[in-house]
Amino acid sequence: MLGSELELCVRYGVSRSILREGVRLTEHHQVTRTRRGPGGGLAVTAPDAGPAMHAMVIYLEYIGLTGDNLIEARLLLEPLAAASAARRVREEDIVELRTTVEREVERREESGIRAQDELHLMLARMSAAQCWSCSSTS
Repeated sequence: MLGSELELCVRYGVSRSILREGVRLTEHHQVTRTRRGPGGGLAVTAPDAGPAMHAMVIYLEYIGLTGDNLIEARLLLEPLAAASAARRVREEDIVELRTTVEREVERREESGIRAQDELHLMLARMSAAQCWSCSSTS
């Protein structure tokens, strides 16, 4: 909770109209929401990837990026992500990875990129954890 409208106006020395515009923008980006009533006020929420992905799709369509371009980028990035994940893998990750690969093998007849979503999302999560820990120490 960040506080009520009145508290935020006083804290930041802004008018109600300025604060409301800022709140409107943060609510539009789905990173805050206003709780009404006693104990209410502006609350920070976990970001939703949906709006960001929608904006990204619009931009990628605008610049003429094709599905083939995305697959090409994926083929370049996945080995780097796998190497990053391998450097930080834990025992529980190995167990989860084996289970995921077994499910992927069972679904092998399915076509398209979505047939491998679970494995790729796991790889991204494992490599992202490595990237965050690297950037926080450098």
